[in-house]
Amino acid sequence: MPTLQPLPPRPRPTWLPFLLALLIPGLALACPPGHGRHRDRGGDCQGAQVGPLRWEVRSSHPLMNWRGPGRVLVEVKVRADRLQAAKRRPIAMAIVLDRSGSMRGSKWQDAAEAARAAIRRLEPGDIVSIVSYASDVHVDWPARSFSPAQRDDLLRVIDRMEPTGSTFLEGGLRRAAEQLQRARRGDRPTRILLVSDGNANVGVQSGDGLSRIARRFAADGIVTTTIGLGLDYNEDTMTAVADGGNGSYYYVRDSERLADTFGTELERMMTTAARRVALRVRPSNGVRVREVLGYVSEPFGDGGVEIPLGDLASGAERSVLLSLELRCDRQGRQRLADLEIGFEDRSGETLHDHADVDVDVVDDPRRVERERDQKVLGRYEEHHLAEEMKESAELVKRGRGQEAQRRLRAASQRAKDLARQSGNKALSKAADEAEDQAEAAPAAAARPEPAREHYKKSMKARAYQMKK
Repeated sequence: MPTLQPLPPRPRPTWLPFLLALLIPGLALACPPGHGRHRDRGGDCQGAQVGPLRWEVRSSHPLMNWRGPGRVLVEVKVRADRLQAAKRRPIAMAIVLDRSGSMRGSKWQDAAEAARAAIRRLEPGDIVSIVSYASDVHVDWPARSFSPAQRDDLLRVIDRMEPTGSTFLEGGLRRAAEQLQRARRGDRPTRILLVSDGNANVGVQSGDGLSRIARRFAADGIVTTTIGLGLDYNEDTMTAVADGGNGSYYYVRDSERLADTFGTELERMMTTAARRVALRVRPSNGVRVREVLGYVSEPFGDGGVEIPLGDLASGAERSVLLSLELRCDRQGRQRLADLEIGFEDRSGETLHDHADVDVDVVDDPRRVERERDQKVLGRYEEHHLAEEMKESAELVKRGRGQEAQRRLRAASQRAKDLARQSGNKALSKAADEAEDQAEAAPAAAARPEPAREHYKKSMKARAYQMKK
């Protein structure tokens, strides 16, 4: 998985920790620029601009009660600047196509056309490889620098493929990564676009196992994006691979939408503002990282964690939520953790920055309650709502629509109440979506199996997006 480059020794600036400021209600990433310290009743916000990225830190509890429960939620938001008329970046891409027997017909025709559309967008200097898999794996086009004279040859490679056999997803993933590793990629965005319409049934088949494989490739800067096509694949496996590979996951029910999905990923690659973005969390003595929500993490140092966020395209945003535990056994200011962000900018230079997260332990429960940051608590509620949506989707698939409706209604109402308190528009929107899905659940559960499967995959794809 991606790791930050060794940091050169340098004195910690006197202006750290970063500027603490109240987020403007309704706007994401709205801390004023610069450094310093500010506290307002809306909560603490630390923010700084580092190259093309702005990152900000908020704590759910600027104050904690002496001898009380010691759990703090910390939200870290990272956003890439929106690049104005930026020069298109050369890319390195491996298109990995499932050509198993289940892809016959319109699925294969649309998958092939999506690959052709991607090939037509290539420019000189891009690196491209084509890999296909069924019971076996073929490197149909070894990774090499693209020239326009090769375009017709590449298109003919797609034309010659024929769907047949089983689904050796692991083999396709490994072979694509090997091709990209052999190519001289430099600082260009590097991605595997993996398409499948079925369950992996050859080689490694579990989501955890495939995720670990993708994580190793991500350590070399190779991002893996997965595209689940139709209704027969395992969405939990495909999301696990995308999470391990620091990429995106798409559910595409109708194969004619594949070309648009490919186009979205290519556009993100071509406008990448920062590569191999990673967050390190070093907890202080007596503090434990209890949970990282929304992203895969790895142990780092003494009790710390490293969280890879992949590549960020122009204007893209990530939100990481940390749950920290501490002992509130003494009053006064306590350091919770040191946070470090590192990444490569468009020139390939490694940049990094630090922020400290503190808490004041006081003997004043009412003040602690009054100064809670409702926006961070609202973000936590979004994660809770996403989990409820996933579980309710499974209930609908099993025909238990009334139970799914009750759960979704309760979760939606809880989220709406908190959204009103915090002014969190994203949470309010998610609560409305959950309420709509609750109304649809009984009817969806009574439909034939394909319709129930579509409901489940759509809901789980939306829940996946909410966590990012």
